[in-house]
Amino acid sequence: MKKSIGLLSVLLVVVGLSTYNVASASTNKELNLNVNGQKVAGQGPIIINNNTLVPIRTVSLIPSLKVDWDNTTKTVTVIDSMTKDVVKLKVGSKTAYIGDKQVTLATPAIVKEGLTYVPFRFIGEGLKAHVEWDSNTNTLIIYKPDEELSQLVTGSDITDARNGLIKLPRILLHDGLLPLEDGGAGGTYYFEFGQKNAFIYIYRGLAQYYELKNGAAWQTWEAQVGSQDNNNKDVIPNVISSIKGEWGTRPLFTGKINYFMDLWMLDQVKYGTFDESGKSIFEDSKSINNRSESIIFEIPNES
Repeated sequence: MKKSIGLLSVLLVVVGLSTYNVASASTNKELNLNVNGQKVAGQGPIIINNNTLVPIRTVSLIPSLKVDWDNTTKTVTVIDSMTKDVVKLKVGSKTAYIGDKQVTLATPAIVKEGLTYVPFRFIGEGLKAHVEWDSNTNTLIIYKPDEELSQLVTGSDITDARNGLIKLPRILLHDGLLPLEDGGAGGTYYFEFGQKNAFIYIYRGLAQYYELKNGAAWQTWEAQVGSQDNNNKDVIPNVISSIKGEWGTRPLFTGKINYFMDLWMLDQVKYGTFDESGKSIFEDSKSINNRSESIIFEIPNES
């Protein structure tokens, strides 16, 4: 399996921008962490000799990764329960292991104020995690794409690809808008007819747009929907009403639109297709016995 190409380039950016450490020192701008789509606080990543280190507890936030600590030998072992990949390193030692392969670390693991910090580059490369650096929000993004879901989203079956896409980590770096409604029976996914790599999700009066990138669903737009102002265009003409407020670039959804209404309180999914004028040309429903089942179903004459 190909290693994540984002990791090395991100760390090189951090290394190459010599102003980063100066800026951090002068402005005290916090280094943020986004782990598997969730912004996490209190992790306190640090930079030593231009290398980013994170607490071992941060690594354990990534699904499928298990962290073991041997207090006697001061050794950290991280195991991927899905792929069985293993990395091992010892506090204070530049010698580490990826499986049986010995490697030399630029910066060893350390103990600081009672916490054990591990070099992120080593963990990421050894366990095929994906890393990106967002300079606008000063955020280090960390997630591990699920291999099975990654195969689904890149496959030829459009229904499987959509089911895989909505289960991928959802990466949001922008501050979210406030919902306009209380929680209801469920949310609705919208896909352009014949498309599988992007969707709009609406719940509690918020419309969120996600698109596939590097094994995750990245949110690039959000809006509060339901405005009665005729000067505002509909998000999807005659399907999703116009907005009150938004950030990001509004997506252009045209042509026929498929919808999948996940009514989890009723253990049911209602789905169908609207034509270009917003008229329903197909509709159906299915019962869902448990939440692990797929909620995206085949649309006639689409694939």
